[in-house]
Amino acid sequence: MNTFTQPVSQKSNIRAFVLLVIGLLAAFSAQWLGVFMFPVYALSTALIAFAPLNAGGKGLRLTCMIAGLIIPCCMIPASFFIGNGILSFTLFIPVASLLIIFVSDKKRMNRTATIISISVFVAVFIALSVILVIYGLYSSLSKDVFLDIQSKLTDSEWLIDYLSEVNPDVATNEVWLSVTDEILSDIFNLFVWFAPAILAFVALAYAWMTTAVYRFFAVVRQDETTRDYSAWNITMSGVSAVVFLAAILCSFLSSYSDVDVFYVVSSNIAYILMPGFVYFGLKHSSVFWSFLCIFIMFWSFTGAITLLSLSGAFAAITISFRNRQKT
Repeated sequence: MNTFTQPVSQKSNIRAFVLLVIGLLAAFSAQWLGVFMFPVYALSTALIAFAPLNAGGKGLRLTCMIAGLIIPCCMIPASFFIGNGILSFTLFIPVASLLIIFVSDKKRMNRTATIISISVFVAVFIALSVILVIYGLYSSLSKDVFLDIQSKLTDSEWLIDYLSEVNPDVATNEVWLSVTDEILSDIFNLFVWFAPAILAFVALAYAWMTTAVYRFFAVVRQDETTRDYSAWNITMSGVSAVVFLAAILCSFLSSYSDVDVFYVVSSNIAYILMPGFVYFGLKHSSVFWSFLCIFIMFWSFTGAITLLSLSGAFAAITISFRNRQKT
C-alpha cells in the first residue's frame, strides 16, 4: 500500500516535526565539521526523509517533504553570507539525496538503484566543485594550470610552509620534515591515476550510510501500510560481477606490461565495484570463507578484502544464475 495512507496520530505528528527540525539543524551544522561533514549529512538526510513516514495525513506528509527540500535550499545563501563560503553549497548534497529517497519510495526502487543514484550525484557534485574552485583561483583550466598545481603539491618545502600557516606544529613535525619531493610526486601521481575510484568510494560510502540509517529508522517504524523496508537490501547483478572479475584480471595482467593506461582504467573499474562486492561477500560468504578472510587479515588486509570481494562476485553470479533458472 502507499505510504500516504497511515492513520493520523498526534504523537506521530509531533515526532515528525521533531525529526524534521533535528535533521535540518544537523544539515546546517555539518558544513563546519570538516571530514565529519558527510556522516552528519547522511544522518540528517535520513532523519528528514524519515519524518514524513511519521506524519499523519497526506497533506502533513507532503508538507514535511516540501519543507525538507526547500528549507536547506534557503539555508545556502544564509550560510554563504555569514562566512561559510563555498562550503555552503554542499547543502545541495542532502537536498538531492532527499529527493532521490522520496522518488525511491514512490517508485519502489531497490536500495542498490537508490545508492547508485545518490552516489552519482555526489561524485558529479564534488568533481564540478573542484573544477570550479580551480577555475576560480586560476581563471583557466589549461594544462599549465595542472602543471602548476603539480609543481606546488610535489614541492615539500612549499607544502610544509603552506601547511605551517594553518598549523604551526607542521614545521617541527618529524614526519612532515622527512617527506621528500619524490614521495610527494609518487603520492600525487597515485591520486591522479585513481581519482575516479577515490571519488566513487567517497560517494558510495555516503550513499550507503544515508540509506543504511534511513532503512534502520524505517524498519523500526514499519507497519502494514508502508513498504517492506526489511527487504530493501543491496543486490549485485551477475553482469557487474563479470565486469569486476574481468577488471581484476586485466589489472593483474597489465601490471606486468609497460602500458599504464590499461592498468589505470581496469584498476579504477575494479576499485569502484569492489566495495559493493565486499559487502555482498560479507553477506553471502560461508562460515569457512569468513574465518579464512579473518585469518588472512592478520597478515594482509588487502588480501582479505580482495578475497571477500571475489567471494561476493561469485555469489552474485551464482544467485543470478539461479534466478534465471527459476524464470
